[in-house]
This record gives sequence, C-alpha cells and structure tokens, in this order.
Amino acid sequence: MNTGVLSVGFKFRYQSLLSYREHLKEKAEIEFGSAQGSLQKARQELELYEYRHSTARMSLEQGLTGRMTSGEIAAYSDYLNGMKKRIASQKQEVARKERVAAEKRKNLLERTKEYRIIEKVQEKDHQKWMQQLSRLEQKRVDEMSVTRHGRDFH
Repeated sequence: MNTGVLSVGFKFRYQSLLSYREHLKEKAEIEFGSAQGSLQKARQELELYEYRHSTARMSLEQGLTGRMTSGEIAAYSDYLNGMKKRIASQKQEVARKERVAAEKRKNLLERTKEYRIIEKVQEKDHQKWMQQLSRLEQKRVDEMSVTRHGRDFH
C-alpha cells in the first residue's frame, strides 16, 4: 500500500508556477490601481481648471457691466486664454491616462485569467488526491474488516 505518500499531504506539481502567476496578478492589480488613482487625480485637476475658467469668465462679464479698467480686462483676458491652454493640455493628459488605465486593466484581466487557469488545475489535482486518499482509506478499512471477520470465522 502507498499510504506514506498520501499521508504527507497534498503537493501541487505546479505550485511555483501558481505562485509566480499570483505574483504577476497582484503586481497588475497594484499597477491598475495606481493608474486609476492617477487618472482620477488628472480628472479632478481638469475639473478645477474648468471651474476656475468659468469663475473668471463670470467675473469678467460682471466687470464689463460695471467699472473695469482696460488693464483689468486685459489681465482677465490673458488669464482666460492661459486657462484655456491649461484645460486643453489637461484634457490631453486625461486622455493619455485613460489609455494607460485601459492598458493596465487589460493586463490585469489577462494576468487574472492566467492565474485562474493554473488555480483550476490545482483544484482538480487536489480533488484527485482527495479521491485517491479516500479510496486508500476505504481499502484499509475493508482490509481491517476482512482481517477481523476472518479471525472470527476460525
């Protein structure tokens, strides 16, 4: 009987591969989270620029109906033009970070899929091991019963 091998415990034949793929999956999760955080920060910055631009535009409109010097009007105009450039630049940055986040998400999905494939192999191997252990245990119990009943019949 080969119960010595099974009594040691289940050892997955591809454990190092499973561990490696788990590491890659965790790394991809961290990278995706970082990309999402960076994207969120870029979007918030864009919202802030748009808010400042809108506020300055409303102030300029109110100033035009009141008493505003040509120097103040020029300053507001320069500020608004600068904010438009910042907004355009920030929109490009948001788009770039969206592409990076999408790429990191795709990578995470691939790494998760690769990990789950090996994880399923491990689950199947473990089930086979449990079935084999159960069969050996049943065989041992049967042998004990035969031995005990065999003595009773003599």
